[in-house]
Amino acid sequence: MSTFKFANIRAEVRQKGPHEEKEDLDVYAVVLRDPDGNWIEVRSSVPRDELRTTADSFDLAYGALQSMYAAATTPEAWKGGYQGDVSELELDTTIAAAQRMEEWLRPAVLVAEARWHLYEEGRE
Repeated sequence: MSTFKFANIRAEVRQKGPHEEKEDLDVYAVVLRDPDGNWIEVRSSVPRDELRTTADSFDLAYGALQSMYAAATTPEAWKGGYQGDVSELELDTTIAAAQRMEEWLRPAVLVAEARWHLYEEGRE
């Protein structure tokens, strides 16, 4: 669907398909990859009937970067604020993956913050 480059992190956003339980939602995945070959997939559910734009994909990628940076730098707070039906093992595995990517995530978040305004029109 969309690919973004934030500093040294590549973010690929793609539609995974319909939500398993809620027929009015689609599932999207953002795969974050760093130069060392580490990667994390972050999934989000979004309303099916809304038009998807590049700005929406950017928002998903930016949100994934922010979330994984939080997981890397403040793991207990990130884990405590996580909402979803995910096991402790999955959360701990995600935190470990984010911590491996931490050196690349901070610069990527800063680049995404700087670009956020470029996608303003697509959100309106």
